[in-house]
Amino acid sequence: MHSTELTQLQASCSQAHKAYRAARISLAAAVNKSPDSESIAELVTSTQELGLNATLHRLKTTNPKVADAITALVEASDSLSHAIGDRESFLTQQNPAHQRVYIEDGREFTLDVEKGVWTYLDDPDHPIKVTLTKEHKLPYDLLAFKGPNIEPPKPTRKRKLQPRM
Repeated sequence: MHSTELTQLQASCSQAHKAYRAARISLAAAVNKSPDSESIAELVTSTQELGLNATLHRLKTTNPKVADAITALVEASDSLSHAIGDRESFLTQQNPAHQRVYIEDGREFTLDVEKGVWTYLDDPDHPIKVTLTKEHKLPYDLLAFKGPNIEPPKPTRKRKLQPRM
């Protein structure tokens, strides 16, 4: 039973990886870049950190094909994250010592918090040293994207209802 469930979870991960790669290729075509270019990696990061509208603003485009491609990539990324998360939850439930795998721009990685090491599963010979810090706000300000200055609603007076006789 467990191996059947794991096989199904892994198949879902493989399908989600395939859909993510296809969405990334479509986005690259929409902006006329190579799918493996640094420009696409930056676009993916912008989309994840800032969202669709801010990314379109940064690209200075209103092209609906670009917006559709970004939206498709976000949806594929969400599906991939869910598939990986489901598989990892299952594996952790089966073995609490399992080293959880995460996903970033379509690539699976492990994170060793104590050692401060991030390792992509597709490149295990090149771990990346990271310093983890807790941020209390974004490390940058986006002046053009400040939210509206909305005053909180004023409290309304509650009226007591009198019973009718």
